[in-house]
Amino acid sequence: MKTNMNSHDRIMYAINHQEPDHVPLYFLFYNYGDMYDRRSNFSFGNQWRYDARREFSGKNYIKRVEETLKLGLDDTLRIEPPLGMAEGYIAEGVKNIKTKVEKYYSEDKSEEIIEKTYITPEGNLKVIVKKPEHWPHGDNIILFSDFNVPVTKKFLTETYDDLKGLKYLLGQPRNEEYRKFKEEAFELRKAAKRLGVVLEGGWTALGDSLVWLLGILGMIMAQYDKPDFITEILELLCEWEEKRVEIIINEGIEILGHSAWYEITDFWTPDLYRKILKPKNSRLIQMAKQADVKFTYIVTKSIKELLDDYIEMGIDSIMGVDPVQGDADLKALKEKIGSKICLWGGINSAITLGKDSNEEDINKAVEDAIKYLAPGGGFVLYPVDVISADANPWDNIEIMLKKWKEIGSYPINL
Repeated sequence: MKTNMNSHDRIMYAINHQEPDHVPLYFLFYNYGDMYDRRSNFSFGNQWRYDARREFSGKNYIKRVEETLKLGLDDTLRIEPPLGMAEGYIAEGVKNIKTKVEKYYSEDKSEEIIEKTYITPEGNLKVIVKKPEHWPHGDNIILFSDFNVPVTKKFLTETYDDLKGLKYLLGQPRNEEYRKFKEEAFELRKAAKRLGVVLEGGWTALGDSLVWLLGILGMIMAQYDKPDFITEILELLCEWEEKRVEIIINEGIEILGHSAWYEITDFWTPDLYRKILKPKNSRLIQMAKQADVKFTYIVTKSIKELLDDYIEMGIDSIMGVDPVQGDADLKALKEKIGSKICLWGGINSAITLGKDSNEEDINKAVEDAIKYLAPGGGFVLYPVDVISADANPWDNIEIMLKKWKEIGSYPINL
């Protein structure tokens, strides 16, 4: 494989629709500290602040990048705002906030219940969950988390009065938290330069945060029954994210990532997306553009109906183009938006690289992705959406790496 660029330049070439030395290959690792097979020579550590089972350190990000670069992959280092990105946000670190957590069992002793109260200057907010067997938050409830959604018995924001307290949860971090953020940002910035990788920031979230606050059904119903309520929550979230984006932009990020798994037409009609969500997303995109920062929209399915909106908003990259579970037509997508928006994806991780896959399927998936998406640049090969030691055998990863190295050099000749 032709390699005469570092990872930073390779990814930035792709985002700018130029052909780098070879197709960038990016993995989003997701694991709770387990080790891959010894053949990978890679231990994750804990990369997730909200996993109560292992201590978090930004140094894990740096260690991961050192190891992924050895494999020939491309990677990024992410600066998160003070108290972390939206998912996993540590609200306990906000000024003027106190919390109280209670644990008890249901009357029939069949359910362990966690009840958390946020005490704010304008009233208390309460969330109640039924604690499942595999719960990463210990005896706590994190404000924004996918793990909350299926087990929540009472969501945090159910009335207009609840929004008075919510604005305090989205407040200023304590001085100690801001100091820790500055120290971590300095180390990540220094490591990104040393390793030759892109420094990204985020991830922001609007539609996703709505789901974490209201639940999926609550968010969908409120779009029709209480659109003003949703709009008011989104305004609070957007103002909060704008302040946090300004902070990380000032630390020198080059890409801003936005989590949009719940901003798809499975949960929003195109009309309601355009009326309610699109104006807020556009504000974050414009902030990025004014600072010459690229904007990446992380969405893994149901994107066809909104492609024109993505172009109009000025999104630079879509991360999550999945031909299997996302039903993305790679050829049609490249023809429609490939000259305007960089596409990250092209291959599915859970099925194509899963335990029941085979070499022939993996090779074909890699070949199709590069054949249809790589010509002309504007493409990062990325197994959508995560690579996990529990789901993806290392043998399958090696098959993918081998095929990518065989056919991934520019100019593409397939």
